[in-house]
Amino acid sequence: MPQSANQVATDTFVLERTYPRPVDRVWKLLANADAKRRWFFESDGTTIDAFEMDFRVGGKERAQYSFRKGTPVDGLPFVNESIFFDIVPDERIVMAQSMSINGRIISAALVTFEVAQSGGGTALKLIHQGVFLEGSGGPEMRKHGWKVLLDKLDSALAGAA
Repeated sequence: MPQSANQVATDTFVLERTYPRPVDRVWKLLANADAKRRWFFESDGTTIDAFEMDFRVGGKERAQYSFRKGTPVDGLPFVNESIFFDIVPDERIVMAQSMSINGRIISAALVTFEVAQSGGGTALKLIHQGVFLEGSGGPEMRKHGWKVLLDKLDSALAGAA
């Protein structure tokens, strides 16, 4: 359901994937700043202005970027800011995250990644508990975005040696 001008939407969704790579390879792409920047933020349609990640409990991640021409948000500055609340190596990451466009926060979320050995690969579970404000596009748009990102993670793993 589309949001009205002043309506707040909340939603929780869970996405699960199994990757044919060991847990340590999947974990590296979640925990290593250079690796995460490449699969999570870099693309032909994105310009990254800044990215930093301090991967520890209490550490922060911040990305400032914009989308290139051909999108409704062409050239507007996006900022994702996160704080890591819980990290269990090779098992779990819990982080709070906000997203803003042009200086205005459009969403806040608690995002949990769980990884576990599954046969010869890794099962990944993403739990997203979000609050979506005006201009966010709502939960369906965010869910779609995470599906795209998990596909990018799969591609990054396929290229990993």
